[in-house]
Amino acid sequence: MTVPPEKIAFVDIYPPIGIARVGDSDEYYLGPEIPGVEPIQKNGFKDSQHRIKKQAVRFRVYAYGEDSQLLGELTDGKEYALEWTVHVANKKAAWVKFRGRYEDEEWNLRNPEVQPWPKNTEPTYEYTDQRDQLIIDSGEQRVSKISQQPVPLQGQFCNARPDEKKEPVDVNLGSLLTDEHGRLVFLPSNGDSFCTRDSNRHPDLESEMDNNDWVDSTCDGTVKVAVKSHESPETKIKLRNKATIITAPPKFTPGIQSVTSLLDLIEDIYENQDRKEDYKGCILSLGRTFMPHLGMVCAMPPLNLV
Repeated sequence: MTVPPEKIAFVDIYPPIGIARVGDSDEYYLGPEIPGVEPIQKNGFKDSQHRIKKQAVRFRVYAYGEDSQLLGELTDGKEYALEWTVHVANKKAAWVKFRGRYEDEEWNLRNPEVQPWPKNTEPTYEYTDQRDQLIIDSGEQRVSKISQQPVPLQGQFCNARPDEKKEPVDVNLGSLLTDEHGRLVFLPSNGDSFCTRDSNRHPDLESEMDNNDWVDSTCDGTVKVAVKSHESPETKIKLRNKATIITAPPKFTPGIQSVTSLLDLIEDIYENQDRKEDYKGCILSLGRTFMPHLGMVCAMPPLNLV
């Protein structure tokens, strides 16, 4: 369907939140693109060497009119050119130690000997963004054209103490490519986790979350797109919202959903925290709110038999 550029008020990226899942195979499959419909793999979710395939995310661009009416999907081709920009990072090692939902913040840094709290200052969450040695940052990476070859997303990690000289370690966070229509495909990493302190002997894990000198290759970040019309190159096409990309562990039970969804957690945050005046709260309905949970509860019991 042809979408005239003069009718476009803005464009948006879908999905707004994309979930990629790590895997140690070079092969991948596209994750769910329709709510409630899981991908069906003819050859399974593992490759011929029994390695787990990566779950990739495909992002699309849709155009809207002044009244927010959907005009259609925009693809890269004769009418439009798409340039995608992705910026991901892994900030776990620079953050404070996990304390649970109901415990008071004690401001204990992970890797406290590397870029510690400044003296005579109150600790803040904002300071953790300045611990750049411990932040694996890909920087902004761009892809365009049709069937773009993979572009790596890579950063560095360095846990050197103030009196120590140490080379940073390269960490791969994933890669980007495009399909035959110019849609963005985000590929996660292998899901590596390792200690950078001693390459000969990894120390014991002291916590399920906060282990000094350990790093992994998961990440999250933002996705943007610039749309240009070949017919009217001077026309500026506005992107309304950036999308979010999150990498997660493999899903070992395809087709079976958790009783608590990511949407539930997001809505819970907005319901319980200070919120904007225009937030009207969660809209309850039998089909959207309750039936999915009942279905999840019914699907769970067989897992106890595995």
